[in-house]
Parts: sequence; C-alpha cells; structure tokens
Amino acid sequence: MVAWKDTCLPKQYGGLGLPSTESLAHSFGCSLIWRFLHQDNFLFTWWKDHYHSLWYPHSTKTSNYWNHLSNIASNIKNCLTLTVHPDSSYSILWDPWCKGKSIMEITPLADADSIMRSYMGWQVRNLIVHGNWHIPNEFTQEVVAAISQITISATNTGCFWLNTNTPNSKSFKMQYYSNHTKVSWYNFVWHKRYALRFSAYAWLAFKTGLKTADQMIRRGISVEANCKFCAETETHSHLFFECDFSFHLLKLLIPDIGSLLLRPNLYQAYCFIGEHNYPLDIKNLYSLMLGACIYYIWRARNDRLYGNSVDCTSTVARNIKRAILLKTSHWKNVHIFRHLLA
Repeated sequence: MVAWKDTCLPKQYGGLGLPSTESLAHSFGCSLIWRFLHQDNFLFTWWKDHYHSLWYPHSTKTSNYWNHLSNIASNIKNCLTLTVHPDSSYSILWDPWCKGKSIMEITPLADADSIMRSYMGWQVRNLIVHGNWHIPNEFTQEVVAAISQITISATNTGCFWLNTNTPNSKSFKMQYYSNHTKVSWYNFVWHKRYALRFSAYAWLAFKTGLKTADQMIRRGISVEANCKFCAETETHSHLFFECDFSFHLLKLLIPDIGSLLLRPNLYQAYCFIGEHNYPLDIKNLYSLMLGACIYYIWRARNDRLYGNSVDCTSTVARNIKRAILLKTSHWKNVHIFRHLLA
C-alpha cells in the first residue's frame, strides 16, 4: 500500500528505482536541450530562427512542446555552464552564457527595449572578431564589463553539465529528483548482496506498506486488530520487532541482537548490523538475513491468518537459514559464515 508516486523514485529517495513518465520526459527533454546547445541541424537552426532561445519568454502562441522544453531549460539553468568559442551560436540576449546569466538579466530595465530591438536575432559569434570581443557601443557598462570577463576558447569545448561535458541519462534523471531528500535506510535495504524478494518486503516495511491491521483499519476496512503471534495490537513497529515472536526469531538468527537493552525497531536493527564491528561478508549476510526475517515473519503471520498453519520460531528460523544458504551458495567466502546457517 505505497503510492505510485513514492514507488517511482530512485532507491536513495525511498523508491524502487522505477522511472516515472515525468522523469523520462524530463530526461529526454534535457538530452534534446543538450543537443540543441551543441549541434546545428535543420531542426535546431529553424528553432533558433523562430524562437531565438529556450530562455526567451514566449507568448502562449508557441507550441506546447517548445513550452515544455523551455520549462525544463529554466529548471536546469543552474546545471549548465556555457563556454564561448568563435563559432558559438548561443543567443546573445537570452542564453545564460555570461557566467550563468543572460545579457538581458544584466541589462538595466531602462535599456532593455532598445537592446532587444537592435540585437534580437544576434548570436554570440557576432560579437567575436579574430578571436577577440567586439562589443557594440549600445551595451551598458555593466554588460561590457560582464562580457569582457568571459574567456573565448580557441576550440569548441561545448558546454558543461555540473562540471562534466559528457552527461548521460542518469545525470538528467537525478537532476529531476534533486529536490527530494535521501532516506537514511536505503543502503540497508539495497545492500551489495540483496535478494530482490527479501529487499522488496524490507522496503514495504520501511514504507509501512504491508497490510497490517492498523493500516487496514485506517482505510475503513474491518479486520481483527490483534497480532496473530501475541494478541497485542498489530502495527508495523510491533511486528518488527516489538512482538515476542519476531524478537525471539531475530535473536535466533542474529544472537548479538540480544545484547541490546531494549527491543529494536526495524531501523535500529539494521543500524546495529551496520555499526557493529563485523567483517564485510558477515554484514552482508546479516543484512540479507534481516530482509529474509521480515519476509518470513509476514509469511508466517499470513499462514496463521489464512492458511490455518502455525509455525514456531524454530521452524521459521530453519526456513530462513535454508533460504539464505541457497542465496549465499555462490558467494566467494561462504565458508566464513556457513556455521551461522547450521
């Protein structure tokens, strides 16, 4: 029971790593803008002649797709660094080639109309003569000073996206999610040796997406509120790991957990593994085992509720160890921890 908008997020932002249609459209738009700034072909030349710049404030009569690209260009403006060379085709007035700003942003409002009328169709290369700046007298002192500070590159180095001139689709996609906050637990769920089935249930547990009694009641569905293991009120925090059944199972799998003064919640259990001085292979094993523990606790709960099958903690622990043994059989250093799965 996780909203689709929360599912289609990168893993570090709490999602499953599935791309949303909006992020795909943004990535494609960024890719097209990148080519628009770097290449000259019939389409891009027509766009420049007709629309002048992606950052030019157009009227509502422009096409929906151009408006879409203009909106993306405005959002990614701070990610771009436009370098100048003698054949630069950037719009002299509207493209942010002047240290991240356009000439129209620097020009005082009183002079803006006359500058627009005189230089609307000009490109940056029209200001460069024999590799040096040739700045018209109509430009204000602020504009002249800003342009004079721009270095003219001898060769076409293109523009840069966050200090790289070879961005990829992943770079564009991550920029779309730049306003999101990273979740602190994604490395626990999606560790190096994760198994998809177990990590998916761990992800659901962190997102409170399992259909526990409290979640069903909140949605107006009448269900029995008691935990199927201990008769306390069933919630995510109770199942993982306040419940006597689940905590005892956790101690059977990871005995060191018993040294904690209080029963851990899900996040604390993963933190205990991460902060403990275990070898890397043991940490990967315990992280995998904890995800399996979540899956098998939920499965045992449903077996009691729907399958009329009651397994004790020892039986569930054996099932988990058997599953983990199969998952780790191809690991390089399996001999280091095989005794923990006996």
